[in-house]
Amino acid sequence: MWKKINLEDIGIPSCKDDKDGKQCKIVFTCRDEELLCKEMGVQICFSVATLSSDEAWTLFKKTTSGGDCDKWGVVEKNNPEVMRSIAKKVVEECEGLPMAVVTIAKALKDETLQAVWKICLEQLSNGAAGKKVYSCVEWSYTHMKAGDDLKSLFLLCASLSKK
Repeated sequence: MWKKINLEDIGIPSCKDDKDGKQCKIVFTCRDEELLCKEMGVQICFSVATLSSDEAWTLFKKTTSGGDCDKWGVVEKNNPEVMRSIAKKVVEECEGLPMAVVTIAKALKDETLQAVWKICLEQLSNGAAGKKVYSCVEWSYTHMKAGDDLKSLFLLCASLSKK
């Protein structure tokens, strides 16, 4: 979540309007604690830490190798030292965010061209600070190995969340 959301605008009634005494609990995730606690009035805030460098690297390897961290798939077959160096830098750019690591790892999983990995790294490095997840999803979409129909469906689903 990047900005304040008016829950009533998206169909979630306020607790004041609930005449039956029923309430719902909503879980928000956001990197900006001030947005949640002060602007959204969240009752309970708690922090979830990002992945450590080692955890992010393990998650990346596991995702790109289909679950077997000892078998590295494309990276092992294709100039492993250079590819590993690029991959580690890509993981650093994901800033320990699991969604970013998995999204990029899945997009790179079957890429055998070193140039594609370098372009990914360059685009992530040039992404706006604080918008890494968006940059990762955007890169993944741009390099989606799917027909126009699937990309259109993806865009349609993404647009449904906007008011």
